[in-house]
Amino acid sequence: MAARTGTASQVNASAGSGSTSVTVPADCTAAVAFWSHFNTLGASTLSTLTLGGNAFTTRSEIACKTPASDTTGTGVATLTALPGTGTQTLAWGWSDSDARDEGGGLFLVYVKDVDTSDIYRDAKTLNQAGTSTISFSLTTITTDLVLGMGQSFSGTNPNLTATVFIDNASFNSELYDVSEITAGASSTTVQITSGDYPTIAGISLKTAPVAPDALPLMKQQFAPWARLGAFG
Repeated sequence: MAARTGTASQVNASAGSGSTSVTVPADCTAAVAFWSHFNTLGASTLSTLTLGGNAFTTRSEIACKTPASDTTGTGVATLTALPGTGTQTLAWGWSDSDARDEGGGLFLVYVKDVDTSDIYRDAKTLNQAGTSTISFSLTTITTDLVLGMGQSFSGTNPNLTATVFIDNASFNSELYDVSEITAGASSTTVQITSGDYPTIAGISLKTAPVAPDALPLMKQQFAPWARLGAFG
């Protein structure tokens, strides 16, 4: 089944653009990126994100200052064309080329045994002004790997539900949780139970197809010899 592998990378991507080195685990077959940010210039997004020169594909994103002027932006993306494992260069750029006034936390979660030809089933993002609990449901089946990120401004713990493997990471006045959530048979809820100008992003990843069992084919191949007494 699809699973996390290695240690997720935590990056301060608050600069308008930049790069840093990350370590891709040896058994990794794909990567998921989460981010959240705010900038007063306007409704900016993460316009560039590459690993070893290979571009991530954004699956869901909300620009900052959208839909309200004081809301935070967030997003989730995937990469299946890995440049390799070991030390790789992660590079980013915001659409307005300006440093983030708040946040800019960027997280890479390394995964294995996912369907690299059709990696995700559902992905969503949500933000909210003020202090609130926010949630959404992702379409899932029980063999999916469900990942989520929650963000909150200032000192308010986002309290992302499920198995939190990055807890209260702090970047530029924002706090972040990243978690793995047990997949439901038809849907799975991603939720933070507290947050100040909160955001959440989530994705359900498909498990790689299982190769057909070779045993029935072998039985068919050997059956004629068995009938001739070749095997006793």
